[in-house]
Amino acid sequence: MRGILSLLIILIMVIVAVKVYSQPDYPEATWNPADPGNYLSSNRGREDVRWFIIHVAEGSYGGTINWFKNPKARVSAHFVINEAGTHLTQMVRIKDIAWHAGNSLYNRYSVGIEIAGYVGSTIWPDTLYKNLAKLAVWLHENYNVALVWVEGVAPPSPLQSSGIIGHIQVPDPSNPRVGGGRSHHTDPGSTFNWIKFMNYVRELYTSLHGLERLNVTIKIVSLSGSPISGITVRIEGEGESYLLHTDSEGRINLKLNPGEYRVRIEKDGVKYDERRMYVVSDAEVCIALPVESGAASSSTLVLTFLLFLAVFIFAYLITGMLNR
Repeated sequence: MRGILSLLIILIMVIVAVKVYSQPDYPEATWNPADPGNYLSSNRGREDVRWFIIHVAEGSYGGTINWFKNPKARVSAHFVINEAGTHLTQMVRIKDIAWHAGNSLYNRYSVGIEIAGYVGSTIWPDTLYKNLAKLAVWLHENYNVALVWVEGVAPPSPLQSSGIIGHIQVPDPSNPRVGGGRSHHTDPGSTFNWIKFMNYVRELYTSLHGLERLNVTIKIVSLSGSPISGITVRIEGEGESYLLHTDSEGRINLKLNPGEYRVRIEKDGVKYDERRMYVVSDAEVCIALPVESGAASSSTLVLTFLLFLAVFIFAYLITGMLNR
């Protein structure tokens, strides 16, 4: 009798475990697992998930799901959503590492979603943007994804910042000046409306938390990660305007209203870089510039000039001595 009771308890535990495992992490998704050979089993925690990367599948919803279930694919994403935005499937656990970014470090610290459709041609409805925004806010609430989008290539290291980006913004690990990962992808493309998407993110987030001033840090670094101090940063948007200079760590700290801004980086009064930024939550933004180091300050230019002057004087003196 005891043996039968023990067997029943074990059977119930197995049924419960199977039921729990068949449930998605994100409550509004359907669970349909990718082939185990298409992702890396891991044990990521809340702090490990820093980026939400948006892709376009170059195919249909069903075709993308079938491809991730094919053991020959060797690629995957955590989520797939249909063109209409009405059906969302989770295929990889968030604790596990999907292979989607073309950059192993960004894979390690991100969640990826494939949107059914085609780059540069598919026009997605509002329902798609709304449900994508709901997932983004859920990732922010449950993990470490800041609700901020900054135009341009993301920093070389995913640990330098966090936020929402498109596949085109993932740095090539061999050449971080270039986006799109190792294969230089261009998705989600020109027909993906970032501002509409972030407007829905703001609408949902402020409905949950109210309209609050945000703590935003912007750090300017070189591609090697060295801070660039003393550089001018102009920030304009949402009725606000700031003119600031980075500190010794390459940082500026400010409070902003949620919304869209222009971040203009200047050197000696001349525009060096300009990007759109849409921020909805507290965020630490990192912008990497294609300079060698933190020596974007004038000190390097002065030293270079003095060295050139010394060489010129030396050559002049030698020439004068030879002509005597």
